[in-house]
Amino acid sequence: MGTFYLYFKDKEDVFRALVQHMLELLSAHLRKHVEPATSQMETERLGLRAFLSFVSRHKNLYRIVLDANSVDETIYSSYFQVFADLYGRRLARAADQGEIRPGDAEVRAWCLIGISNFLGMRYALWKRPASMEKVVDSAIDLITHGLAAR
Repeated sequence: MGTFYLYFKDKEDVFRALVQHMLELLSAHLRKHVEPATSQMETERLGLRAFLSFVSRHKNLYRIVLDANSVDETIYSSYFQVFADLYGRRLARAADQGEIRPGDAEVRAWCLIGISNFLGMRYALWKRPASMEKVVDSAIDLITHGLAAR
C-alpha cells in the first residue's frame, strides 16, 4: 500500500491515470480502424465496430471508466468530453461537405456516443451476441435512417 502511493496520491489519481490510459488506447484503436473510411457513414460503421471489439477485449478497463463516475464525476465527464469534441468537429465537417444533413453537431455527437456506450455495455460487457455484425448493422440502420417510417 505504501509503495502504491509513491506513484499515486489517492484513489482519484489512480482512476484518472487509468481512464487516461483507456482514452489513449481507445483513441489509437479507433483512429487505426476508421482511417480507411471514405465517408462519414463509413466512419460511423467502422468506428462502432472497432469500439465494440475494443470493449469486448478490454472489459475490465472499460468498467473502470464507467466506475469513474462514482469516484469523481469530472474524470468520467472529461473522458467523454474528449470524444464529444472530436466527434462534433467531424460531424460539422461532414455536414459542411454535404455528406450528412446539417444539424447541431454537439447534440449529434453526444447521441452517437450514447449509442456506442450503451451498445458496448449491453453487447460487449454484459452478454455477447451471436453476431456483433448484426448489432452494428442495426445501429447503423438507425443512425442512417432514424425511426420514421419510410
